[in-house]
Amino acid sequence: MSFNALDAGLFGPFSAAGLGRQVTEIRKPNRYSPVEAIEALRGPGWTKTREEVYWDLKTGITYYTLVFGVRAELVPRETIFGTRYVQTRADSLLIDNLLSLPEF
Repeated sequence: MSFNALDAGLFGPFSAAGLGRQVTEIRKPNRYSPVEAIEALRGPGWTKTREEVYWDLKTGITYYTLVFGVRAELVPRETIFGTRYVQTRADSLLIDNLLSLPEF
């Protein structure tokens, strides 16, 4: 039997539906500002800064939202000025998946 860090829970809680951390809440200073980024994200049993989630995504850890029953995976992005942020991969919803989540 081999050691599996995911099974051992070393990466925190994962969804029952598969690997990945569900994002259920966000923190953004001004929700309606197009220039201010989300500061932090939260899910069941965890809270991380935007930068931490960005680097988790870059190393292969999966995050997702579940809005109106539609799952959308998060992807890492970077502006031309070097600001790192996360967004959901395009899906069938016309709303912003992350901004539709409640704030904490």
